[in-house]
Amino acid sequence: YSSLPPKMLLMARGNKNTVYADILFRPVPLVREEIKFVLERYEPNLKFIECILLDQKERHSEEYYLPLLPYIKSNVTQVNRQAKIQIEQDDVGGKVIFHAGEIQNKFSVLIRLGAVESILRRGATGFTLEEVDVKGGISCQEVVMWNI
Repeated sequence: YSSLPPKMLLMARGNKNTVYADILFRPVPLVREEIKFVLERYEPNLKFIECILLDQKERHSEEYYLPLLPYIKSNVTQVNRQAKIQIEQDDVGGKVIFHAGEIQNKFSVLIRLGAVESILRRGATGFTLEEVDVKGGISCQEVVMWNI
């Protein structure tokens, strides 16, 4: 990550009615400052890159942060046309938030339930939650997947 710039400018296209959610997943996972604050409390060593979304046509900009998430290997199975993700407890370790690559063309971010609850208490928008099967130690309810 040392080769990444400390700040990035991302071009956006919206209109006067565009709502910018607290958590975005495209083109990359992005969070607002309040969500960044929560994630830093749970994962103090997590690094972020400041990103400005700029919509030149609408003359509007929004500040977000790109979390540099560690990768965890996962197994994905199809159940009734829905992907089910499975991770190993040994791979998770003490991590609070991490990613498992793309699942069904969506960037998957996995996060422990305590951190999600803190984010939900702040009224965050822009994501749904799905249960994750964790083998060997953590109960399924302790890790969930963020989606758009």
